[in-house]
Amino acid sequence: MKLKTLVILGGSGFVGKSILSYFLSKKMNKFKINKIILVSRNIEKIKKEFNIIGNKNIILKKINLLNKVTLPKGDYIIHAAEPTIYGVKDKLIFSKYYEATKKIVNFYSKFRNIKFIYLSSGAVYGGLTKKKKFQENSILTTKNMDSLKKIYAQNKINSEKYCLNNFNKKKLIIARLFTFIGKYIPKHGNYAVGNFMSNVNNLKTLKLTSPNPKKTIRSYLYADDLVNCLLKLAVEKNKSISPVYNVGSDKPISIYKAACEFSKISGLPLSSINNKNINDIYLPNIDKLRKNYKLGNFLGFRSAIVRSIK
Repeated sequence: MKLKTLVILGGSGFVGKSILSYFLSKKMNKFKINKIILVSRNIEKIKKEFNIIGNKNIILKKINLLNKVTLPKGDYIIHAAEPTIYGVKDKLIFSKYYEATKKIVNFYSKFRNIKFIYLSSGAVYGGLTKKKKFQENSILTTKNMDSLKKIYAQNKINSEKYCLNNFNKKKLIIARLFTFIGKYIPKHGNYAVGNFMSNVNNLKTLKLTSPNPKKTIRSYLYADDLVNCLLKLAVEKNKSISPVYNVGSDKPISIYKAACEFSKISGLPLSSINNKNINDIYLPNIDKLRKNYKLGNFLGFRSAIVRSIK
């Protein structure tokens, strides 16, 4: 069997680094992928974090995707280049990356023998909710969101629509990502697990900043499980008419209980908590993913913490 090439657009973020780490640990061999082309404006950061000098199977391309139209070719393309809301100060950046996504889609849609995986977000389902889990056929909305999240979510919705309208659906996967835990998760902004990891690294009290951490419900998929899901989506045939899949853990945990787990493992105390009367539930239904792709058991949250802060 011919070995394949994976192209990662946006390789210096959490997803890109997690994929690169997975590749270096030889876990990608089962997918018959032997080469990675990593595209980023910040390839120097990658060189500093990973020992890849002289590795002929990893190619780094310094490209500004806001300007570039000609991109590296591969068998599988993972578009992870759009920014998250964490640390963003310029609200216009999301619309700029939407325009970049259109160029990227137009470029890769010309090739016959590729699979294109666009990384969207569970944010497309809207803000605060009392629903238990979002399904792929749920209505897409930006209701109950603050201005920055609303702009972010709307541009994700726009990008999804553009992909669906301009790509052969047999060559397309839209992966709506939820929340994750891993070594390379951002350790700043208002991402709870990232803040806890930062607190542990700096031996500080675990700060609970959510309006009501006992009623703020999330689920956390470990980085290696995320990569495994994305590669299955890329390599294996989609058995559904729709190319849209939720990707994340379906095991709910409150921010408070998550902080308690970090406290037990690290020995650090918790800060005082707020108790505003809110329900903030952000959970994926992944029945479709489990049904169409053979997935083993995901790593448990406590074990994921240990591996992430190791």
